[in-house]
Amino acid sequence: MPSKFAKIKPNIWRTKLRGFSDKAKLLGIFLMTNEFCVMVGIYHIPKINMVLSTGLSEKQVDKALAELIEGEFCCFEEDSSFIWVKDMAKTQVADNPNEKQRKGVLNEITRLANDDECPFVDPFLKHYSKLFKLPEDKEFLEYDVEY
Repeated sequence: MPSKFAKIKPNIWRTKLRGFSDKAKLLGIFLMTNEFCVMVGIYHIPKINMVLSTGLSEKQVDKALAELIEGEFCCFEEDSSFIWVKDMAKTQVADNPNEKQRKGVLNEITRLANDDECPFVDPFLKHYSKLFKLPEDKEFLEYDVEY
């Protein structure tokens, strides 16, 4: 469930989305603001939801998504319909997270690790282990955290 406090920094247009096509920009903003997204940026979203919500055709979504993936904005796993918007955790949580924020990220990533379908837990841990003081491998997550 997205937070009512979700934020997108105004500089996104000259940083994260710079150089992308209009359709890729639309899809990128949608991926950061839709009703399925969570603070860590890893969530399940079928392509049909991208099509219906953005008004883009399936072919346009495929092309825009490929562009976003190539530009390292996100990763998408077709079989499971999981997406990872790579810098979303840093944007939505904090550049300098406190203990409560770090625990929230740990709880969410542990929940995702329990879902054997999610392919992005280990890459997330490697990417964010230092910022959020997380283990670098899901094998070292403690599974008795609160949800």
